[in-house]
Amino acid sequence: MTRHSDSPKPAQESHRLLKKKDEDSKRNDKGNKNRDDAEDEDVTETKQDAQKWHDMAGNACKNFQFNYIATKKMKSIAVNPNDADEAIGKRQKSSAESKVGLPANVIDNVLREIFKTHDFIGSTSKFDESTLLLAWQLNLTMCDVLYLKSKDSSEGRKDDRTNHFVVPHPPLQNESAVVQAYARSTEFRVANQLDYELVDAVEMRLKNLQMRLTQRNEALFNHVLGRYKYYLTVAKERCYPHSNSAANLKDLTECYWNDNGCGYPCLNEVCRSHPELMQKLSSFTLH
Repeated sequence: MTRHSDSPKPAQESHRLLKKKDEDSKRNDKGNKNRDDAEDEDVTETKQDAQKWHDMAGNACKNFQFNYIATKKMKSIAVNPNDADEAIGKRQKSSAESKVGLPANVIDNVLREIFKTHDFIGSTSKFDESTLLLAWQLNLTMCDVLYLKSKDSSEGRKDDRTNHFVVPHPPLQNESAVVQAYARSTEFRVANQLDYELVDAVEMRLKNLQMRLTQRNEALFNHVLGRYKYYLTVAKERCYPHSNSAANLKDLTECYWNDNGCGYPCLNEVCRSHPELMQKLSSFTLH
């Protein structure tokens, strides 16, 4: 959803709603506690929406993945030619830039540098496919990449570093209208242009790697991926500590380090009981 220039900005709209709620609450019957409680809940939700919009629009969110993996050289390529000392995301853009974004040749140069310095980049939206392809490329087995999720927000556990609960992330369609509008706006996409381009390029490279490793046999890859996902389900059923405790995974099972590689003794047992997991991925065929 593109926000037109004459429309109120999401943050402005959130604060307008907050102000209106505050004015309305002053006119409410103070004796009606149930109604007051309901309105307090509405105001809290609006404040959360405004905070989420503020975080999304902040510099810390802009091109987050690119800035995480990029070297100084990569960042120096994605700069304003008239201000070469400041990397993208660190400078203020004109309103024209905010609508247009970086030129295609700049994007191409940035991506070329990234892929020159990384042998493999996976995608979280295709995590299992990425993991399987990495193992396939290294001539490993499914057992080598069998895993348990350690920071699954749906499990209601705590982060091993902060000891705070991992906050569940609702799908975008379940977010407020304010958050959805900004996430789908041209402004947000341009502010995160390098991340969008990076994700597209990574997923294209993953597809090309898949076609090369399987000799363009997509049916074979889908078969092996299906088996891999099946064994991930088996591993979770047998090895994940189904406890009502909110403790971090590292406190409930053995891990290699902190909450990394958790449940490995049990995962080894799963591998021993399923010979297919020990088969080199390069040796798989369609029967």
